[in-house]
Amino acid sequence: MMEGRFISILAIAGIAMGCAKVESCIDSTDVMRFEAAHPSTRATETGFEAGDTIGVYISGYEDGKPVPLQLGGNYKNNNPVIFDGHNWTADPVIYWDEGLYDVFAYYPFLRPESVDKLDFSVQANQNDEGDGKAPAGYEASDFLYATAKGLTKDDGAVRLAFSHLMSCLRINLVKGEDFKGDIPDDVTVYVHNTVTRAVIDLSSGDVVKNPRASAGSIIARRDNAASYSAIIVPQMIESKMPLIEIVCCGVSYLIESRFTFKTGVRHTFNVTMSGNPDKIKIEIGGEMDGGWS
Repeated sequence: MMEGRFISILAIAGIAMGCAKVESCIDSTDVMRFEAAHPSTRATETGFEAGDTIGVYISGYEDGKPVPLQLGGNYKNNNPVIFDGHNWTADPVIYWDEGLYDVFAYYPFLRPESVDKLDFSVQANQNDEGDGKAPAGYEASDFLYATAKGLTKDDGAVRLAFSHLMSCLRINLVKGEDFKGDIPDDVTVYVHNTVTRAVIDLSSGDVVKNPRASAGSIIARRDNAASYSAIIVPQMIESKMPLIEIVCCGVSYLIESRFTFKTGVRHTFNVTMSGNPDKIKIEIGGEMDGGWS
């Protein structure tokens, strides 16, 4: 009996030592590392911050051709990759294997029910800063997307250059000659009659407004006393209708317009405030692609 127990203990110890040897034999270069570039627009205007999490899908190749991205069955499915302020770490860790890989990444992290028809909504109150524990308001509305294709272990870190899939509207308030006093701090800016739900294809980065969703209103984020911003789902406002409302000093200034909100573009409206709401002036400024600094 004692001899049998001794052999069993040795066997267990041998298995444990074998597992330890396997772990120690994993080359650090087998770990897939990530580098991510933010298009530099958020509440802090500084890019990614500690605690930010991106979602990563990785698909392989068969017979030299990329395997189509699926909800499940990929090499990796919606793997969280977390930023600690300096480095990105996949949780669980992702290891390279032989062959070629395509990487699809997005932010903020979600639990998609589809990869070709991901349902995403911009927030109705984009001036909401939340509790700081998760993206809220404007930041939670800013859907970012990146891909890196045809990668192998020898390529080193996976470099992800993110871009905006939504559109942005910046509204600058300019004091008119007949506007008494300074523009107050308690102005509220609304964007009306836009669809707030989008359908996103993670394999291509294509985005359209959800055809089944109805139009709603958005409270814009206050950048400063004279500037407000809102993230808008890309879409065309075909009929002239109330688009922007500025509530200031108990007076509502309403702007009607047709407009096309383009993917990845920040549009600028310069609004000259008047003492008479009927005499408000609007100038549509330029467009900015890519980073909205």
